[in-house]
Amino acid sequence: MDKSKGVEYTLMFSDVSLVDLAFHDKVGNRASLKRIECILSELETSPYIGIGKPHQLRYNFAGLWSRHMNKKDVIIYDVNEREKKVYIYSARYHYLDK
Repeated sequence: MDKSKGVEYTLMFSDVSLVDLAFHDKVGNRASLKRIECILSELETSPYIGIGKPHQLRYNFAGLWSRHMNKKDVIIYDVNEREKKVYIYSARYHYLDK
């Protein structure tokens, strides 16, 4: 797993994550939107380090990564090093607790 900075990754969004991001946009909390934008930008170059306390998940979500957007919401994603893609699965709630 290459954890260095400088590599460009392509972001891929699930339907759930697009709905989640639309929700945040609709709510319109500027601070939250700025943080989401910053996290997404960092995921394009360094999915393993940066803001939001990135950490690898365990148990039912083993292999996936998470970053905190605020106290109740996280972005859950997976990194495919071979294809240089970051798959974003969810961008709301805590570990898909809906």
